[in-house]
Amino acid sequence: MEKKKISCFIIMAVMILQSLCLYPVMGQTIKITKFTQSPANPAPNQSILFRVRTEGDTEKVYMSIDGDKEINFKKKSNNVWEVERKLTIEGTRHIKVTAVDKDGDKDSVIDTIEVKARENTRPPKETTTETTTERVYTGNIEKPSETTTEADENSEDLEGSDDFDGGEYSEENKIDEKYFELSKGEDMEAINKAAGESVFMFIGEPTFINKWVKEPIDPDNPNTSSYIKNGYTLVPLRAIAEAFGADVSWNQEEKTAVITLSGKKILITAGSDVMKVGDGAIKIEASAEVKDGRVFVPLRAIAESFNKNVYYRDRFIGITNNGTSLTDNGFELIRLTVDARFK
Repeated sequence: MEKKKISCFIIMAVMILQSLCLYPVMGQTIKITKFTQSPANPAPNQSILFRVRTEGDTEKVYMSIDGDKEINFKKKSNNVWEVERKLTIEGTRHIKVTAVDKDGDKDSVIDTIEVKARENTRPPKETTTETTTERVYTGNIEKPSETTTEADENSEDLEGSDDFDGGEYSEENKIDEKYFELSKGEDMEAINKAAGESVFMFIGEPTFINKWVKEPIDPDNPNTSSYIKNGYTLVPLRAIAEAFGADVSWNQEEKTAVITLSGKKILITAGSDVMKVGDGAIKIEASAEVKDGRVFVPLRAIAESFNKNVYYRDRFIGITNNGTSLTDNGFELIRLTVDARFK
């Protein structure tokens, strides 16, 4: 009987020791603690060093750019992982980095990188690594994938030291996970091109985005902004017209704005719900009006008179050339980018 008690005590002691030994492992979770890139704003075809630091027993680290194929990182030491890439397409590129542990648990971060051409930038250094191109099929859309080139280890194009600038990863520099999901089925190159030819603004904001450049709606009046009146969205006529290359003049005596665009003359009179376009007239949904010294017109009047496409979602306005169309997803991707980049 005494031996049985001793045996039970030993078994219980062993079980307690095992649980104590296992606890740190079971309680450990994988986490990306730092994600950096150097240089922060590369030129097209410039080598970029991406680096990730993790906590936990990391088995694999990979990233995707604009929802494209996975790019695997190489382990450098302990939980430091690196990969070098060159991005050929200019614009805002959207990156998702994922770390995986041996049990399949994951942690991901989302970020962006701006690829911009720079003046007087020396040509990228040639490497001996073979460059390949493959085609990627996303949904029903066939599109060429980005050509990527592995750079030499001692590439002179890389900037920064071993621990280059790029602070701890936080919620403030994350992009909404929604963006990455929406971008999977979209042609991001086409969307970036469309955005670079269009005008966007938030209702109530005194600035607008003109071909990816943030500008004041009225440099002389910082309070001028689009607004909603009686259920209609009114937008600043001069700012939008001039953004698309039109000439605008104001006849004070007749309270009429005269817009000339591609040889077509458009007349809009304050207080009138009729707009003269060439030799004809178009009835608009609400009267034009003068506010803060500027003429405002209903949003749809822009589309009808200037032959533009108009988009609206969550107080966000988009105006594109007639030959440029955006899906709902594409317009939402632009809205999220403008919100994160310019607000």
